[in-house]
Amino acid sequence: MNENNIEFYLVFVHCVGENSNGSNTYELFFAKDQSMVFGPYWHILPIGICSKNEKFPHESTIDLKKTIKTKISLKLSQNNGCVSMMDVMDDILALCWEDISMLEDYPDYRLVLHYGEPISEVEYKLNKKGILYEKEN
Repeated sequence: MNENNIEFYLVFVHCVGENSNGSNTYELFFAKDQSMVFGPYWHILPIGICSKNEKFPHESTIDLKKTIKTKISLKLSQNNGCVSMMDVMDDILALCWEDISMLEDYPDYRLVLHYGEPISEVEYKLNKKGILYEKEN
């Protein structure tokens, strides 16, 4: 929980991009009530056919955004060619997961984040991979 004893839940992960040193920047979107989060095309099957802007949740339902930078590449559920974001909400597919396709060995710990995970669990998983939130300005 945060300093105000309000729990936030992970509801979306957005890839901002990769910089010149190979570090990836991601935005993590959190909500106080994950059951109230929805995007205009989240019912579309598969969500991967929608344009980038159509995949975002309604801004009014997002209560907190955190940024991370990591060398780890994440696969994002909204880019899949099989299921909708509603399926992701139902935990049929993880929200995001570590891309291991280019690794020679399976990692000791693979980062996988699910829709609706409490921020404390997200922080724990990120810390296991040595990833910290960027400082807010």
